[in-house]
Amino acid sequence: MEYSEKKRLLDLISQKRYQEADLALREYLDRGGRYDDVLAVCDGNIGSNLGDSERIWAAIRQGLCLNPENYELYVMLGNYYMD
Repeated sequence: MEYSEKKRLLDLISQKRYQEADLALREYLDRGGRYDDVLAVCDGNIGSNLGDSERIWAAIRQGLCLNPENYELYVMLGNYYMD
């Protein structure tokens, strides 16, 4: 994801515009964009705020497969299990 696209996605999430962030992420992936651990954190955050527990789990799983050292994914995993 180009810097400007990633910044836009992070801005949408920080502004709590989750539907728009979801659309931006899906459009990026539909264009053949690369899913990485940072996008997994964004994806899980979007899923969390849209109430989609399956999406959260998939984002955590994929993100940890890509980068098992990303601490944000472990925080998400802990929150996932707390619920």
